[in-house]
Amino acid sequence: TATMARMFDTTPATTARTLFMLPDKGQTDIPDANFPAVKGRFQYMPLAGMNTSDANGCRCIKDPLYIVDNYDFPTEFFNADVEYRAGIDQPNTYQVVKSPSAATIEIPVSKAFSVQSQLLNNQDILNPSNFNNLKANVLWTTNTSLINKILMANPAPSTLDGIADSKILVTVNANQSGNAVVTLHNGSITNPVYWSWHIWVTDTPVNSYGYTTELPAGNVTNYINYTDKADIILQTEFMDRNLGATGAFPVPVNPYMPTAVELAKIRASTGLHYQWGRKDPIPVFQNADNRTSYNVFLGNVAANGSVTYTTLSAATYNNTSGSYIIPYNTYTGAANANILAGNKISDRIAKVLSYSVEHPLVYMVPNTFAAFNGSTPSYTNGTDWLSTEPNLAADRWGRGDKKSPFDPCPAGWRIPDVSGVAIVSGKDFGMTPWYKKDKNVATSYSVINDYLGVRVKNSTGTTIGYTD
Repeated sequence: TATMARMFDTTPATTARTLFMLPDKGQTDIPDANFPAVKGRFQYMPLAGMNTSDANGCRCIKDPLYIVDNYDFPTEFFNADVEYRAGIDQPNTYQVVKSPSAATIEIPVSKAFSVQSQLLNNQDILNPSNFNNLKANVLWTTNTSLINKILMANPAPSTLDGIADSKILVTVNANQSGNAVVTLHNGSITNPVYWSWHIWVTDTPVNSYGYTTELPAGNVTNYINYTDKADIILQTEFMDRNLGATGAFPVPVNPYMPTAVELAKIRASTGLHYQWGRKDPIPVFQNADNRTSYNVFLGNVAANGSVTYTTLSAATYNNTSGSYIIPYNTYTGAANANILAGNKISDRIAKVLSYSVEHPLVYMVPNTFAAFNGSTPSYTNGTDWLSTEPNLAADRWGRGDKKSPFDPCPAGWRIPDVSGVAIVSGKDFGMTPWYKKDKNVATSYSVINDYLGVRVKNSTGTTIGYTD
């Protein structure tokens, strides 16, 4: 305990002043009798007492004498490994609208080296021998007419700093839309994937819808943005379509009998799928309008940048004995991620993430499911592709303050986050950007009755979507 002698006697002073705030909306107190509907324990004490032996948070102020008194102490640094962080926050998806003329998408590749060395424990990638002959390939596409040519600019940078000038140049043909994934390699396109990027060419510009979870109570004058159940009010701009959709879902004039034009727009709204925490899209192989199957095409880029394709069908991809749906015990084995019993958790995470980066088209599945919590189903642990242990690397798609390097969204967009994860019975309100007032976030509701959605059907009577 820190002690200081008092001015008026010799007894020690062991207390300090602190700012105390208590915004506990979960309590049943009624702090103001004039507003009996406002419940919670809200206290504010700018000079609360505490012992100097206690621990508490600190908030700094700007030092007005920092320059005047010239106490600018030089910083001393430890010797450390070479760090490379250029481009680590660049997007994993590049979205453009189809154009009547050909367009070139330039993808800086520096992110590959930043993530590999900073997050995936691959410091060796910064060795010049590992970026002396960079190659690009089209891993897969939904449209063989989408990409005209793919080339590397500055394929052999002479220094680490020179990587910033290395780019993948993707020439998109005129009047074409669709999706593709392009990959970066060194030496040969058959060598391991360093990183991959999603090329997303839409028929129409990507717009957004604004959504506010609820409005504050208007009759409460002494509380700001008070809500009866939710802790906070969230305002969010949602993209008007799923990632990979070349168009937005339309609002049919007759939702039970969409026209041919409307059905074509519904097909364009199909989009792609993602495993939680992974940056790369997985084709769904099924059209949204009539549930027919479609193929994708595997690319092979020649030295001159031209691309040839082979067909990958849904049946081939979905074959669980094939090369695309791989179970955990296989991709963590010695021939792949090589997870060892003595590996630290951080090393195991880096190894499996590295495997996912090297295999963008593989669907990674667990071998076993987490045990079901029968007494409290909402507390059942998720079964994860990353590890058999639950709740690891929860920031794979970022947290509230920062977009993750693995976020699949294009520049200016990000995967939404939640404001809380504790599911307390009867109090799970307002924790997500798509929360609807008075609806528990851990409860299932009817799209039609509770969310007032309008069902859209095709000519066979099959539900193919909802509109609001």
